[in-house]
Amino acid sequence: MGLLTMDAANWHPLTWLSHILDCSVYGLFAGGHHLTNVFFHAANTVLLFVVLKRLTTALWPSAFGAALFGWHPLHVESVAWICERKDVLSGFFLLLTIWAYGRYVHRPTRARYFLALIFFSARLMAKSMLVTCRACSSCWTTGR
Repeated sequence: MGLLTMDAANWHPLTWLSHILDCSVYGLFAGGHHLTNVFFHAANTVLLFVVLKRLTTALWPSAFGAALFGWHPLHVESVAWICERKDVLSGFFLLLTIWAYGRYVHRPTRARYFLALIFFSARLMAKSMLVTCRACSSCWTTGR
């Protein structure tokens, strides 16, 4: 069901599958669905710290940036509204993609590239609008 579902001509099966999983676990209890969004936001905050620390090697500025993001997200609706799951989910896979791609750039292996590709694919299945990040990663590695 989740892989074939389209909403307003947008294909985001991972988002639908996460909603299906929430309904299986929590039923129609809205608090559980909100809890999942809060979990993803907390995970995004930790991942942002890890990514910033790895890219900049600056501990305290990375911690401050991640704490600021965690305390005041840019899009409060993404955490507060159940229907905005695709934003927190795509953010999660965006940060995982950047982390994995950073590891690949640091020490290129096929396994590291494949891991970055898996996270990139998951990110596209959460929210297809993030296809532009591939161009950004190419610019990052070539220094343009």
